[in-house]
Amino acid sequence: LELSKTDITSEGVRKLAKSRKLTNLRRLNIGHNSDIDGGAAIAIASSPQLAQLTHLNLARTKLSEAGAEALIESTTLHSIRHLNIGDAKLKPATVKTLQKRYPKAIKKDAYR
Repeated sequence: LELSKTDITSEGVRKLAKSRKLTNLRRLNIGHNSDIDGGAAIAIASSPQLAQLTHLNLARTKLSEAGAEALIESTTLHSIRHLNIGDAKLKPATVKTLQKRYPKAIKKDAYR
């Protein structure tokens, strides 16, 4: 689902995360939306409807430490193969933990 540069908000992502129509969704791109914050990542991480995601793009959003922690602790996101957190203002330790949680999912050029 391509929602990059659409001005979708975290509230919109929370509604998507609850949608039963997205249970087969594999790719979600919500990058480059300045109104996306950690709440969106928390909603995605806890959504059983989004359990099939393999690609998640959160680049150039306001991904927070709390949002990253939710991704790390998620019990539903088992299939993630690509996680883009480019330009996230996260602590290096948090990025390292994300890499550990999702091995090979975070590419070297996907964050700074």
